[in-house]
Amino acid sequence: DLHFSDVKLADISAWVARRDKTPMGIYQGGIRTFWKFYRAYLDNKKPNLIWYTQIFVAASLINFIIFAMPDRSLAYFYGYEILLHGIHLLKNTQRLALYHTNEIIPRRLYQFRANKNQVSVYTLPTSNFCTCTFYKEHILNKQDYFSCPHNIAIKLHEKISKANSDIEIETFEVSHEYLTDKMTKLIEQSCGTE
Repeated sequence: DLHFSDVKLADISAWVARRDKTPMGIYQGGIRTFWKFYRAYLDNKKPNLIWYTQIFVAASLINFIIFAMPDRSLAYFYGYEILLHGIHLLKNTQRLALYHTNEIIPRRLYQFRANKNQVSVYTLPTSNFCTCTFYKEHILNKQDYFSCPHNIAIKLHEKISKANSDIEIETFEVSHEYLTDKMTKLIEQSCGTE
């Protein structure tokens, strides 16, 4: 695999897509890149440069701890077509089921209710997991996308259209164990149907 400095500009998005796609992974990649740059060009032991770099490191850590790289900054990594597909899916969705825990950090699992001749789709907005065929084909196998349209639609719903939505949401409060078991079964089903 190529080192980042050997990657051509046109291939950067594909190179990044093969790496850790979580906000923490992207953040850690940025920090590693900064330190490689620092060691290569700035590490000449001058006190004034050290203070500048310490300020940068402190500011970046504070930024990550406080803001934790919000989802809108990850939107730069979503392609236009997949974003448009997620918006279209959100507009055409009429019913959702929400399974959530009542904890300090709540866990949420959404179910897109199936219409005639369709299979219900489950998506977990805190990760990019989904039971749709797009997820299996493009995220697990080809690794050419960060998220599926269902996951993008849910994230959009949570961020912008929760208050004024025509979507009927059936809410179920469940235990953490129930949600863990449900996710385990869904992952086993997803892996077993390939």
